Amino acid sequence: MAQGARKRADASIAIAITGIAGPNNDGSAKPVGTVYVGIASRTWANALHTQIGGTRAENKSGFVQFALQTAIHCWDEAMVQAKEAEAKEIIAIEEAMKKEEERLEELERRDAAARETAPWQDDAWSEEEKTTDKEMGSEVEWSEEE
Repeated sequence: MAQGARKRADASIAIAITGIAGPNNDGSAKPVGTVYVGIASRTWANALHTQIGGTRAENKSGFVQFALQTAIHCWDEAMVQAKEAEAKEIIAIEEAMKKEEERLEELERRDAAARETAPWQDDAWSEEEKTTDKEMGSEVEWSEEE
């Protein structure tokens, strides 16, 4: 009920109350004073029930009080869960950044190790010795002997 009410009203949160206020239960198996409260937001929904004893007027007042207390409790619980989820997300992002930093450090370490073991490669591909297509092959001596 609360989810439907929230969607229909395009609201952030909705509360739905149903129950048997009395004076009788009209043949229901549920006793007088039974109340169900549903609370829904865009990201969560919860439903609770309880038994309140009293007259019809007392039950109706108790139903409203129970609904409001339940809404406050559910809202507080949802806020705690949202903070926990946000903290987990921040930790996951930090871990991913740390892994990426470690990966880049490893690449840099491997590159440095490769340069140490093969210093000739730096000279072979240095910026100063770029050749053009016209220069390629000019140093080759061709012979017509077979």
